[in-house]
Amino acid sequence: MLQRIRDNASGPLAYAVVALITVVFGVWGIGSYFTDSPNPVVATVGGAEITKYELDREYDMRYQRLQRLMGENFDHELIKPQSFKREVLQGLIEREMLNQFAREEGFRTPDSRLLKELADDRRFQVDGKFAPDRYTAMLSQARISPVQYEAGIRGDLQLEQVRGSVLESAFVAPPEARLQYRLENQRRQVAYLHFDPEAYVDDIELADDQIEQYFAEHRGQYMQPERARLAYIELDRNALEDAEKPDEEYLRALYEQEKDTRFASPERRRARHILVRIDEDTDADAAREKILALKQQLDAGADFADLARRESDDQTTAEKGGALDWVTRGSMVPAFEEKLFGMEEGAVSQPVKTDFGWHIISLQEIDPSTVKPFSGEDVQTELLDLYQSQERDERYRQLAEKLDSLSFEAPNSLQPISDELGLEIKETGWITRSSNAEGLGRYDAVRRAAFSDSVLKDGLNSTPVQLGGERQVVLRVKEHQQARQQSLEDVRESVRADLRAEQAAEQAQAAAEQALERIKGGQTVLEAGQDTRADVKEAEWVTRSSDSVPAAVLSGAFGLPESAADSPDGVTLADMGARGESVVKLLAVEEAEPDEVLSNNPTLVEGLRSRRAGSEYAAFMAYLRNNFEVEIMEDRVN
Repeated sequence: MLQRIRDNASGPLAYAVVALITVVFGVWGIGSYFTDSPNPVVATVGGAEITKYELDREYDMRYQRLQRLMGENFDHELIKPQSFKREVLQGLIEREMLNQFAREEGFRTPDSRLLKELADDRRFQVDGKFAPDRYTAMLSQARISPVQYEAGIRGDLQLEQVRGSVLESAFVAPPEARLQYRLENQRRQVAYLHFDPEAYVDDIELADDQIEQYFAEHRGQYMQPERARLAYIELDRNALEDAEKPDEEYLRALYEQEKDTRFASPERRRARHILVRIDEDTDADAAREKILALKQQLDAGADFADLARRESDDQTTAEKGGALDWVTRGSMVPAFEEKLFGMEEGAVSQPVKTDFGWHIISLQEIDPSTVKPFSGEDVQTELLDLYQSQERDERYRQLAEKLDSLSFEAPNSLQPISDELGLEIKETGWITRSSNAEGLGRYDAVRRAAFSDSVLKDGLNSTPVQLGGERQVVLRVKEHQQARQQSLEDVRESVRADLRAEQAAEQAQAAAEQALERIKGGQTVLEAGQDTRADVKEAEWVTRSSDSVPAAVLSGAFGLPESAADSPDGVTLADMGARGESVVKLLAVEEAEPDEVLSNNPTLVEGLRSRRAGSEYAAFMAYLRNNFEVEIMEDRVN
């Protein structure tokens, strides 16, 4: 039908179609006709909708964030667009679940918290202070109203409250910490034999009748699937040429626009501190009395560094006289930071209380905020890069609009598109409906477009197919082959290789089982491995996180009971998949002693607490998923 409309675009059929469309627009309105389809719903969460526009926008934002973070090391070939888009969609779904949960449970962001967030944002500051004019100007430039922006920030802070209520409630009791430490740091001595099927392949001889029988029993494995070769035009933002260098006036205006965010270094402060820790084993009144006594010693002339070495409970900094690294705003707990950034250089603070305990702070040095000058070579380079990036964005947008319209206006050939946009027509190798091939064929969206009715049956160009990362293609089928059963002569060598691999795996399995029985009978690993094709791995100490042995061997070693060490029962088989089998022998177990380590290293306890918090948050999200009705429209995601 679509092809007939195109072919008769100037004939009677065209006028009939136009008349029909006119009636439709007249009855329902042009706006309503176009409202639904361009921005379809891709998922619903408890009745709330997530649209294609929201998904694509979040996808682009996360993709660009990755590009910025990785810089020159970014390789778009490593990003699998379909799986990446799924991750983005799951993130949007989780965010919507959290939003609904927050509303239902009455989480609110007070105005004071919102105002502090805005005031602390350096993008909106002039000379270190919030500037309302700059705030409104930057939002206007981004085409966002203050109401919209503040609603978004308020929502983000609300989500932080929900996450924080889960993460910060996690704790690890001392017995749990000791048990976890023992489990993670227990060492086991293992030796093992690895039986690799590759060691048996060369000895396997196959007769023709074996190959024929195997082929007859597995014919379905040797179907040549339906496949197609494609011609396509690719528009890639990153492949666009640089624009001409702008004049100095333009760069200077760009500098003024960006200097407070790109070229400013925040104020830094270097300090020493003395900590009197407050925890479950500490009397709060005694801690307060101690910090006041230390402050009196300092007021009487005691050396701050010497006192910190003797008295501070922060063992990491105590040995350095309480010295901290350079600190910027936002890197310390609020009470400590507020006190530190309110001090004058050389001053010693009154005691200040945080979640860690009582502190006395000595401000050693202030490194004021600075702004790099316009004339700096690195500033000039960054401004040019920014200009080129903005120009490339605009040219990509314009070309993408043309590509979209041309793919429809010239549906029967890629040549007019190539001529108009100056883009090369390229070709793929064979791809199938389900292949995860190299190049263009690895994209699900490309394969769906290639095997769609309009492209495959009607012979039309596809609409632009988004590949992610500001890449898109318009494609058409150059050659197509239906699925067919391959003859034995077509695939004889593949059949031979498959049968040899199967028989080699069986021989490796049998050899491993025989070695297992010999070790259970009292032989050592070395003795059991003699006169076999096994790779003998001698005794080695490992923990649960070791990477010096294969994961299957590690799992086997720690799956055996401790009591089985160096006994006939202390041996097991480890399935290594395509790499065969390993026979794992547990020789000895060495327990970790947590008490001294944990008492002298609070960082380890905090690490355990953080992992517990992560587990509890994962359980919380699982709870939400079980209690919210989520529907994903699979055909609209990509």
